[in-house]
Amino acid sequence: MHEGKHEIGMMGYKYESYLEQKPAQVQQDMNQAKEAFEKLGFDEIKWIRPPHGHMDKEVLKMIENEGMQAVQWSINPRDWENPGTNTIIDTVLNEGSEGDIILMHASDSVKQTAKALEVILPGLKQKGLKFVSITELVSGAESETTQIE
Repeated sequence: MHEGKHEIGMMGYKYESYLEQKPAQVQQDMNQAKEAFEKLGFDEIKWIRPPHGHMDKEVLKMIENEGMQAVQWSINPRDWENPGTNTIIDTVLNEGSEGDIILMHASDSVKQTAKALEVILPGLKQKGLKFVSITELVSGAESETTQIE
């Protein structure tokens, strides 16, 4: 990860919704995740996608107080459900456009994503899109935001 200069974000430690926990539990979860990354040599994690993407104003404030920023996806092909390689491909290629963050998974239960990526990656490049880090995406990118209620 270090050699490839990959940017890393976290999803918490236990991967339980932050909206279903008390603030002290959320804080503890973020701290446990940070400690785990520190043990691996990653001292400054600045991005977090809260578990299941669940967040509200209070969670966002806690994230900000930790010196991190929340990240959310814009395209979700639901690859963890193994809906079929073509369904994953079609969702990403039909919906993918400049500035999108695509939610995809790497786990033993996700059986179709690797094959789908063989088509998705060149397909997105063919659409004239390029892959950038989250930092590159948010620095200088124009975006429209919606207040979370």
